[in-house]
Amino acid sequence: MKFPLFFFIFICYWQTGFSQVIPEVDLNSFLDRYNYEKKHELQEIYATYHSIEGTPFLDEVFVKGTAIINDSVQIEDIPLRYDIYRDRIQFMHKEEVILEIDPTQNINFDFGDHLFVIREYFDGKEKKRGVLELLVDGSVRLYKKYEVVFKPATKPIGFKDGEPDRFERSDDKYLIAIEDGLPEIAQRKNDVYQVLKYYKRDIEEYAKNNKLKPKPGKGLTQLVEYCNE
Repeated sequence: MKFPLFFFIFICYWQTGFSQVIPEVDLNSFLDRYNYEKKHELQEIYATYHSIEGTPFLDEVFVKGTAIINDSVQIEDIPLRYDIYRDRIQFMHKEEVILEIDPTQNINFDFGDHLFVIREYFDGKEKKRGVLELLVDGSVRLYKKYEVVFKPATKPIGFKDGEPDRFERSDDKYLIAIEDGLPEIAQRKNDVYQVLKYYKRDIEEYAKNNKLKPKPGKGLTQLVEYCNE
C-alpha cells in the first residue's frame, strides 16, 4: 500500500549563539511563521489509517513535551506523538490542526519518557535519515529505531480465516555510535562487540564476568554505559 507523500513543514532557521526558551503562550505566533498546512492531504492519509487495523503510532495520544531546535531554541509544552510507520514526529497546533516536523531539520524531542532525535544513520551500507530514540548518551551512544510494518489483507484459505489490512509492530533495531560517527545498526553479537571494542578492549570479558548478553534490553544498555565510564 502506498500513502500520499506530504510534509507539514516546520522550518527552523536560527542564528543566535544562545539558548532561548519559547513559552507556550508564544508558540502559535512562532509556528505561524515557520510552517504551512496541507489539510486535504491530512484528510486523505487519516482516512486511510482509519481503515486499517492496529496503529502506526507509538502512542496515539498526544503528549506534551519539548522541542529543541539546533541545540539553541527550546519550545516547551508542545503536544507531540510519533508516527512510526511514516517515521515522522507530529505535533498538535492550535484549533486541533495536526502538523508534521520537517525531517531535514535538526530537532530533538523530549516527551513521554522518550528523547527522540532526527539524524542520519547507517542501515548496513545504506545511509538513511530518520527518527531515533536516544537511550544512552556519551562518547558511545545507544539508539533505538522503532519499526511498524503494513500487512495487506489476506483471503481465507481452507480453515484459516482471512485477515484485514493491518499495522503490526516488528522487532525494533538498535544502533551504536562512537563519538562523532553516525549510528550503525548492530543486531548481531559480533557486530556489537566489534563496535564497542573501539572503547573497551575487554568488553567481551566484562560481559562474561557480569553475565551480560549484547542483546536489546538491559544487557546492551549496560555494556554501552560501561564504555562511557
